[in-house]
Amino acid sequence: MADPIPEINLSPADTSSEAKPPEKIFTQADVDKIIQKRLAEEHRKEGAAKPAAEEAEELRERLQTAQDKSISGAIRTALALEGIRDKNATARIARLIDRAKCADAGGEPDESAIEKEVAALKKEYPELFGTAGKIGGSMDQDKQAEAKQISKIFGNIKI
Repeated sequence: MADPIPEINLSPADTSSEAKPPEKIFTQADVDKIIQKRLAEEHRKEGAAKPAAEEAEELRERLQTAQDKSISGAIRTALALEGIRDKNATARIARLIDRAKCADAGGEPDESAIEKEVAALKKEYPELFGTAGKIGGSMDQDKQAEAKQISKIFGNIKI
């Protein structure tokens, strides 16, 4: 008997003469590199606009902080010139003044408004103030008044 002839499948897929390129297989490292490359491109695209907005916001915050410090300094100076009694309490006393009223439209210290606010504070709390232009000046006056009282009590004793 003769060997049977093997059957050959002649389907259209097998009969095409076109050769398909082999599928490329990516490793996890290859996929990670592709993803990192695309993320870097997106960050670079966003990076041009995003830092400008962030930088503008940071500059606004820094300007506001500088203006606040400038206003606070101007208030403390005005308090000192009005003769605040306790120089160590100047910062606490300065908190009694409304800073919003002490700034001009641009956020800079408004000297006349600060003077008005300090005058109003001095009128409301006169016990906080002493001799104008001298920090703690009223302390000297208080000591002198006390010395006079002691002198009256004990006679003309020099202290």
